[in-house]
Amino acid sequence: MRNTRVAGHALQAEGRPYQPNGEGAHMRAPWYIGYALCSCGATSPELDSDASRKRWHKVHKHEVTAATAGEEG
Repeated sequence: MRNTRVAGHALQAEGRPYQPNGEGAHMRAPWYIGYALCSCGATSPELDSDASRKRWHKVHKHEVTAATAGEEG
């Protein structure tokens, strides 16, 4: 899996934790447990670091491109 851009799928706030608390605030502390938020609206499971949220997003983009490729074939 290489790091590629996928239209409509950008990781919000560079992987800072997202808490869907009505405000959608991204917490500033990188160690805070929270969710990754993709610009498509997808959210990760609760994760404990920016790095783990970035890894989730990389997999998410790969799954999106794989699903799209399967639809075209």
